[in-house]
Amino acid sequence: GLCVTFLVSNIFYFLSGLYLLDCINIEKLTKKQQWSSHTSRYPLLGALTLTSGIISVIYHTCQALGNINVAETLCFVDHGVALTSGLYFFRKCGVPSIKTLAIGVPSLAFLAFPGDMYPVIHSLWHMGSSGVTISWALDGVDKRKKYISSTLRQRKSKGVCEIQ
Repeated sequence: GLCVTFLVSNIFYFLSGLYLLDCINIEKLTKKQQWSSHTSRYPLLGALTLTSGIISVIYHTCQALGNINVAETLCFVDHGVALTSGLYFFRKCGVPSIKTLAIGVPSLAFLAFPGDMYPVIHSLWHMGSSGVTISWALDGVDKRKKYISSTLRQRKSKGVCEIQ
């Protein structure tokens, strides 16, 4: 029971990855009209999140079933994909906002928690870190919108660009 729940907690990576690829339409689900987030502008954000989920499921399955040698190797793969993803998010989305850090930093406490509660506590890491992927991607969208708006205002004030 607990082991299955722990493995299923990786679903958050799959949901986040699909959202970042714009495969999950929040407007249709909530029936609220919102600005399009265009997080799929960089599809590798979603693909890396999905890859993290796949690697995490395989790693934690080996960890739970007791194949320690394979699990140890996959631990390095899991962390390598996670770190690579973080660097790519930083490159494409910039420095995370306070909101994103408020999700991510406390989530780090759930990353490595020894003992019998590890499956429960680490499941919280899966939720928190997958939430960070969405928040950070939306930070990048906000920065891009501000940059475009600022550039258009500057061009308009210089008479370079007339908006018709």
